Amino acid sequence: MTAAQRISKITDETIVANKAAATVKSQRSYLDIPATDYLWAFGFLLTQSLTGLSFYPAILIALFMMIVAYRSRPYDLSVMLVFWAGGYTITRGGYLGSMTAILLLAVISLVIVRKWPMLKRVLWVFMGYFAFMLVIALLSDESLKVQLGMMRPYVSVIYFLVPILIFANRKFDFEELKRKIFTYAICIAAMYVIDCYLLCGHVMLPFAGFLDPEEMAKFEPSWTNPDISPLAFSFPRIGPFPMIFFILLIFPLTKSVKLRTWQWVLVVLMLMACRSATLFIAFVTTFVIFKARGKWLVIYLAGVVVGVMALSAVDDAVDGELRVNSTINQFAILKPNASDEELAEFGTGRMAQFIPKFALLQSYNREWIGFGFLDPTKSTAHKYMISNALYDSIWDIDEVATGVEVTQLQTILDMGYLGLIVQTLVYFGLYFVIRKQKYSKYYLCTIVCASISGLGGNGGLYLPYSLLPIGLLVGGILLANKPQRDAVAARALP
Repeated sequence: MTAAQRISKITDETIVANKAAATVKSQRSYLDIPATDYLWAFGFLLTQSLTGLSFYPAILIALFMMIVAYRSRPYDLSVMLVFWAGGYTITRGGYLGSMTAILLLAVISLVIVRKWPMLKRVLWVFMGYFAFMLVIALLSDESLKVQLGMMRPYVSVIYFLVPILIFANRKFDFEELKRKIFTYAICIAAMYVIDCYLLCGHVMLPFAGFLDPEEMAKFEPSWTNPDISPLAFSFPRIGPFPMIFFILLIFPLTKSVKLRTWQWVLVVLMLMACRSATLFIAFVTTFVIFKARGKWLVIYLAGVVVGVMALSAVDDAVDGELRVNSTINQFAILKPNASDEELAEFGTGRMAQFIPKFALLQSYNREWIGFGFLDPTKSTAHKYMISNALYDSIWDIDEVATGVEVTQLQTILDMGYLGLIVQTLVYFGLYFVIRKQKYSKYYLCTIVCASISGLGGNGGLYLPYSLLPIGLLVGGILLANKPQRDAVAARALP
């Protein structure tokens, strides 16, 4: 065999091997999740449900499970703390000072964990962002004490330091973390199904029947008198906040993971129980963006159009229960020269929350720096009070100039145009900081999905419902790319 023939043979073998490797890499597979993992995850979420139903001994069970998880189930603990701190309308959220505990764990991690170069870069990005928020707060007329409490949602992304603390002296496998994320997500879907279709009430997700935070704050569910009507077949709407956790599932579903038939059934039933068109659009749009290439983009878009038409027909048949047509029809409001009263109806009334508050922002010439971080219940400055004539009569007309469901608009009220620009640069700029790290596209996909969902008030880059999962993902990516020498040193710690 000549030298040219040998080179040609080696080249052909290399091409074949590369194609085989690419095929294996691109294949999606089912996750092998043991039944015991589902039982553990569902058991912990059930303790949160019982806590939400005012059965407070469940708090002790949850704490015991977290202690056990720290010793033998660290991947579970990383996810459990997300639900414990975020509440997700399973609990009221923030009980036992859970968010304060998360911030304390982050500080401990910051102090004792050895920092490798990439972790330092990510810390600089977020510390710069938090410093910017502090400057905005100092420029506001509202007291700093009130503002610090309202800054906590923005800061909840610091959760990325918690898994780094948990795995400070342990080996880390990103695929195992991904398996746990799917386990808890499927359990959440099951809770939607139980509440909506079996119990016809709010037991597994006690606070998910309330979309208004003030109404939720006044609600006192009881385990002795639960909100159920199992024989009524009324199928109540279950709120979207627990489902925001599913932003972590979109990228794996486009690249590496397949759901089994029974899991898809749970997910579809969950989407129907939630009836949040904006969150559904966020999931589908992000999936298409990161899944489709070339001709497949046209095929997926055609599938989306056909799917929307089918859902629209079903929505008509069930008298608008799916809320698909109401979402589509509201865009007719955006006509030229529309009045404030007409624009107020856009976004299912969400613009009614924003228009008078933004007018006040303009009157003070604070469009670029915002009001600061106002509290709707604790802010007492008269200059920030408004009478919102665009609200329906069932809402209080007098209110503080804050509290808008669309998270991007809330950011403008808090930090102005400058704050929205900085926030966008921080989260999307972080991708360019970690772009050479393994799983970086996972992060990009997740923040795109979170940003789109924020247009409907479902998480965005502001609320803990989405920032805690993003923090979990950032921590996992950093651990997965931890330099080998630091990983060895960490395992050598006592």
